[in-house]
Amino acid sequence: MRRPLLAVLLNNGGSQGLNGILADEMGLGKTVQVISSLLVVQERCGVAGPFLIVCPLSLVDNWKAEIAKFAPSLKALVYVGDKNERQRLRDGVVAHVNGLPKAQRRDPPLPFSVVLTTYEIANMDAEFLQQFSYDALAQRRCSLCFSRP
Repeated sequence: MRRPLLAVLLNNGGSQGLNGILADEMGLGKTVQVISSLLVVQERCGVAGPFLIVCPLSLVDNWKAEIAKFAPSLKALVYVGDKNERQRLRDGVVAHVNGLPKAQRRDPPLPFSVVLTTYEIANMDAEFLQQFSYDALAQRRCSLCFSRP
């Protein structure tokens, strides 16, 4: 029998490595809650990221602005644009990794801690995006899931 997500999070979510922010109303500060959660994970737990944020295209600029305003230490790769722009962004990441000493290329330090993209682009460019091992995922309008407790 499937248990409702809310019950799982309230009863034993933390002990099972599940985390979340549940809220449906606009203006409740979900974006800032997620950003501050990522900062806590990065600063207190030593988890550098990358973190993946997937949202509607209409919210990308808001996410970018909120990250810059409330968490300038989180360096965001805004992975949107047409096919050529995204190829340019991919080429930049590949050039960065290829410029590292060979020993660091297996698990390279990245020039960003957040990848910000849309559902459609995440689906189209899944092969590229799946090359990273994300420490957290924020999806839909703003719900947060950590891959590590």
